[in-house]
Amino acid sequence: MLARLTMVWVKVRDSLWFLPALLTLLASGLAMLVVELEKRGVLALGDSDHWLLGGGAEGARGVLSAIAGGLITVTGVVFSVTIVALQLASSQFTPRVLRNFTADRSNQLVLGVFIGTFTYTLLVLRTVRSPTPDQEAFIPRIAVALAVGLVLLSIAFLIFFINHAARSIQVSV
Repeated sequence: MLARLTMVWVKVRDSLWFLPALLTLLASGLAMLVVELEKRGVLALGDSDHWLLGGGAEGARGVLSAIAGGLITVTGVVFSVTIVALQLASSQFTPRVLRNFTADRSNQLVLGVFIGTFTYTLLVLRTVRSPTPDQEAFIPRIAVALAVGLVLLSIAFLIFFINHAARSIQVSV
């Protein structure tokens, strides 16, 4: 029984979906937490928070929409091209190249950061509210600034991923 559980755990751990799913859940929780803390005024900077996001609700929506759209596009293109390159490499060298790619923690982490940032951005985007006669505007400025920070982190992970993928495809002599 223990051997079977260990085998299942190894398969789950080495799958491409486990770490990205975990990071997506963490990003979702972070988005809900930051927005809720901003709604309650716990994470308010007062009038000095306009340097985080100078525009109103439409500006916040524009920034978050651009981040979400750009990031999901980059994720799809980068991982599609990488899988094609790995397919070509595996047909010429060894079929284990693709299996090693999916089991590699670095690749899982990069995919998780990309999808987690995308999820965070979408969840924050849906909380931005324009002013109406019944309600005042709600712009989670700190959450939007954190989304910008997460996209900068994603760019750093993209640079790392390209280098890592190129090195992992190379055949050692």
